[in-house]
Amino acid sequence: MDEFEFGLFDEQDILLVSGTNDANGLVQLTYGFPEEEAHYEYILEEIDGPAEWQLDDRRIPVHIDIIPDVEPGEYFAKVEYPESLPGFRNTKDGEDCSLIEFEEQCFDAPGTYTFTIRETSQSGGGWIIDDSEFDVIVTVEDDGFGNLVVTNIEYPQGFPEFENTYQAEPICVVISARKRAIGAELPCGRFEFGLFDESGVQVATARNE
Repeated sequence: MDEFEFGLFDEQDILLVSGTNDANGLVQLTYGFPEEEAHYEYILEEIDGPAEWQLDDRRIPVHIDIIPDVEPGEYFAKVEYPESLPGFRNTKDGEDCSLIEFEEQCFDAPGTYTFTIRETSQSGGGWIIDDSEFDVIVTVEDDGFGNLVVTNIEYPQGFPEFENTYQAEPICVVISARKRAIGAELPCGRFEFGLFDESGVQVATARNE
């Protein structure tokens, strides 16, 4: 497991102690307190980690009470987490399912081999598929010692990168109201009503049916 650094800060946001997680993700910080009864309110937060990881920016309150023990002159610390037991979550850059990797291609003779990469998915479900095509040229040579080696992989249009666009499909809704008449029979289609958006612009009209 990658190492992340965590810090305990006092009420003035001064770092008191820091430490890293172990191989199981456990974080243990050790800090010495004066041997006297007292109450402290601190903040625990993640302060550093590997460059490829996004840090968890939550600030978790930690309350510590120094309480006299049964033995005279002895004290112990009572630790409470008012919100919840601290648990930090990190997201790793690059772990977003963006890598496209095909199975190995094997060659039994020297030569220049040209491939084309295209997306075969179909647009739908809110997605518009990228219809770009990228050539891949693989050069295979005999090294003279009984081995075929790949000496070059060329991408004439640049390294293949596909961009798909997502947009949710529009949805329609019928908005209804009811008209009632007092003292006379309600004539159909006699009264007109407007539907207005947040800016007060009328977007639709309807009559009683």
